[in-house]
Amino acid sequence: MSKSKLPDSVLTDMERVTPVIRLVESVLTHRRPGSYDFADSFPEQAAIWNEVAAKFEASDMARVQAMGYRMKKLIPAIDDVDEAVRTGKGVVGPAMTVYKALGLLMRAIERTAI
Repeated sequence: MSKSKLPDSVLTDMERVTPVIRLVESVLTHRRPGSYDFADSFPEQAAIWNEVAAKFEASDMARVQAMGYRMKKLIPAIDDVDEAVRTGKGVVGPAMTVYKALGLLMRAIERTAI
């Protein structure tokens, strides 16, 4: 296996989370902050996301571990935005955390695909 080739199990798991990534994108695009409720509205997809994130984080490949770590941070960041809106706290900080988490996840995915 060359350095750039990923194991089949990682590729299979990446295929499993691709629809979840599209769903996260849709939720963030079409719902208002405070009504994302990703884990509650989509428990099956959230479970798949968390399962794959844990698998990736336990990988022996550093770049796959990084992707799992970044995946693990995204859903709690989305939940934090909802909580900030519900409690009347500032939403800008949590929203920026989601934005940064997405950027870091994208960078980890790009590095893994190389």
